[in-house]
Amino acid sequence: MFPLIPIAPDPTALDLGFFKIGWYGLGYVAALGVMLWLSQFEAERRGIARTHIWNALLIVGALALLGGRLYHVIDEWELYSGNLISIFLPPYSGLGLYGGVAGAALGIILYTRWQKLPLRLGLDAVIPGTLFAQ
Repeated sequence: MFPLIPIAPDPTALDLGFFKIGWYGLGYVAALGVMLWLSQFEAERRGIARTHIWNALLIVGALALLGGRLYHVIDEWELYSGNLISIFLPPYSGLGLYGGVAGAALGIILYTRWQKLPLRLGLDAVIPGTLFAQ
């Protein structure tokens, strides 16, 4: 009945010329902040010091990124098989959700074993925040 106005939103939130920040990236940062805040709250509720959330972030985040990238490369192998160096070179586009979750889970397992924390409580603490971040 009414024609729609064609609107193509600009994916760039901030353009500094040499550096662009996209809305997608800002969304990621906001989601990560909510996840960390809620995970700290949940960890404390379960008797785990909230500092463990920040301490685990480095290993869990690194393994989540590695797992997500690995899953994407395997899933899109025909794209990368002809030029293997493109797996590692910018623009680094492409992460797979399932690989990221698997990598993060491995990071949580490693961290909880290293710190001698109950795995079940560690996972219970991060799941609600992860749902918000997703």
